[in-house]
Amino acid sequence: MKSILLFFIVLLQISAGQAAETLLDFSSADNHVVTVNGYPLLPIEPQRKVFEAVTLNTRGFNTIEVDGVQKRFRLFRIKPGDILKFSVNGEIYQLNLFPRKLPVPDITEYTGGGYIATSFFSPKGDAQSFATIMTTDGTIEFYHTNPIKNYGISDFKRKKLTDGSIRYTFMQQTKPMPPYAWWYGKLIVLDENFQKINELSLIAPTADEGLIENHDSLLLTDNHYILTGYRQRKERINGRESSVVTLLLQEIKNNRVIFEWNSGDHPELIKESLTACNYKKDLDYVHFNSMIIDPSDNNLILSFRHTSAIYKIDRKTGEIIWRLGGKNDDFGLTPEQRFNFQHTASLTNDGYLMLYDNHTAEINTECAGNFSFLPRKTSRILKFKLDEKNKKILNWQEIPLSVYSEFMGNVFETEDKTYIVGYGSNKGKAAEELDKDGTPLWTFKLPDNLFTYRVYKYR
Repeated sequence: MKSILLFFIVLLQISAGQAAETLLDFSSADNHVVTVNGYPLLPIEPQRKVFEAVTLNTRGFNTIEVDGVQKRFRLFRIKPGDILKFSVNGEIYQLNLFPRKLPVPDITEYTGGGYIATSFFSPKGDAQSFATIMTTDGTIEFYHTNPIKNYGISDFKRKKLTDGSIRYTFMQQTKPMPPYAWWYGKLIVLDENFQKINELSLIAPTADEGLIENHDSLLLTDNHYILTGYRQRKERINGRESSVVTLLLQEIKNNRVIFEWNSGDHPELIKESLTACNYKKDLDYVHFNSMIIDPSDNNLILSFRHTSAIYKIDRKTGEIIWRLGGKNDDFGLTPEQRFNFQHTASLTNDGYLMLYDNHTAEINTECAGNFSFLPRKTSRILKFKLDEKNKKILNWQEIPLSVYSEFMGNVFETEDKTYIVGYGSNKGKAAEELDKDGTPLWTFKLPDNLFTYRVYKYR
């Protein structure tokens, strides 16, 4: 017997604090299974049939499914207090449309428009993580939480593919956090209507079921992408055998690895590390945190936090072409230009390499060797115009920030020629949009127990 999916469409406009009428009625077998947008309901008060959804949006249809019968509904907003009621065999279910643990956006007034995509989580694992899209007036248009309690979501972003298709991606944690600052999980891919179309992972032979780490990914087309993970191995450091984790990067096209790069194949990176002398178990001596493709030559630009350096990698041979910063800097940075434990290297439209300089103060002097930098009380944005052929800095600019982020953080140039800045581990002030002089246009705040991983803005 063929299974039949039945579709019903209901448009709902819900007033704050009020329930929609019970417009969605289902008849089902006794052991019915209820999902919203493909995910099981999250129990809030299951005895009273009160639930939340893993994901909802206001841009396309949402779907409740009970034993193969689907009914679609559309929301015009997602605000605190909004609920939807539906019945199964006459029993009333309540769906809270705005999750209890989703912070109400706190954004200073701004009339410039645009959309903010971000993900935030608790570093202690004691709060729900969310990927969200909101307008610059704080209106939520989409959210997705990890269906596994207190597991993370990271690097939620929007991508326009070469064929014009819009995709949204985020890393979703699926295993307990190892004893270092990253998670194991899979890359979730959504279409322009926020419907899941793929789950991506590394291709064997790899450990950990091919699970990726949470810092960055590049979706080039639906069948062509670059993912990263960490792998354990033994290395001799200063005559002593240590357990280390190395970065594994795979470029995958049509389910086949067409390029692979492993930091362990470059032993000089251990000597460049500012943490490698600590001899900690499972030493994370490079700590990858961002990657981009340079359109001028199609090579990769990677950021390694624990070497305080940016690397250009040949995308065919795997050779390290140059280093900016760190112990073996190729560009002769001055003390004022040196950055420390940076994040999120990107390229601006006018050809500058831009990064978020955390300027973390705590550096083990035994590890640092000849690496030194000028102390600062706050983090900053740095921009470098590089002469890659002659390894020179042609021009540079710094934009001081108002906060200090010990870890995480990002800066990107927006379509409006402004800067969107995510403040990572800073408490309270989570993100701002800055004009070219560094003046804030708006500020986004979160509760102190939540950090943003990255923040993006688009039109």
